[in-house]
Amino acid sequence: MRRTVPDVRISRAAIWSRRLALFGLILSGLAVMLARSRALDAFGALAVLGVAETIALVALGLAPLAGIVIWRIGLKGAGAAFFGFVVSAGTLAPLAYAAALAVVLPAVNDLATDLDNPPLFVSSSKAFAARGGPAPGPMSAAAIAAEKEFYPNFKPVLVKTDSNAAFAAALQAVKDLGWRVADALPPGDRGGGQAEIDALDASPILHFQDEIVLRLRPSDGATIVDIRSASGMGRHDFGANAKRIAAFAAAMKEATPAR
Repeated sequence: MRRTVPDVRISRAAIWSRRLALFGLILSGLAVMLARSRALDAFGALAVLGVAETIALVALGLAPLAGIVIWRIGLKGAGAAFFGFVVSAGTLAPLAYAAALAVVLPAVNDLATDLDNPPLFVSSSKAFAARGGPAPGPMSAAAIAAEKEFYPNFKPVLVKTDSNAAFAAALQAVKDLGWRVADALPPGDRGGGQAEIDALDASPILHFQDEIVLRLRPSDGATIVDIRSASGMGRHDFGANAKRIAAFAAAMKEATPAR
């Protein structure tokens, strides 16, 4: 006696939504791991991530299509469609958040507390080796104009200590903030009591490298501390440099008495 198998029709859109969502998630995770481990450069990691996000977007579009077909024709596959929708939406969430930030925040990637004389990054061989290449150039006129428009309240930090004490406090602030020192030139190395600290920070997810330079100058028994922060990728920093400058200013004010 031959056994008959019931004809269970499953939505192909639901199946492909689930498959593509899972593949997009895995590829996205792979892109992040390759970027954080420096196995791929920034452009390569972004290319892989772009492919992953595109696949996730297709999966997200297939999920509601599958739902419509399932509802109207009575096919199976609601669970697969739901899985595809949830996983692809989660994969696309960081991209959606970045897009929202890009809309509400100015397109600027280089900020400083002294726009008349922005600090220059340290160009020593030690800093070159630490950052893996040459220092960023002078601050552009476009970046200066953008900061004047969108961040008009950035000012140097004035602390009531001499250059040596301020230098030590700045190094401690860099350490507390989790930045990596590329080079540190204590007071006297550049003449006139000026000191400089070149540091590196990493973006939260992909660990793209951002550059920071601190310039300390003596002023009537106190020290003026300027900071410049520049992102290494793209023309939009998504607010990272402004947060970094504010965090350093708060750390310095906590470590040293303000005038």
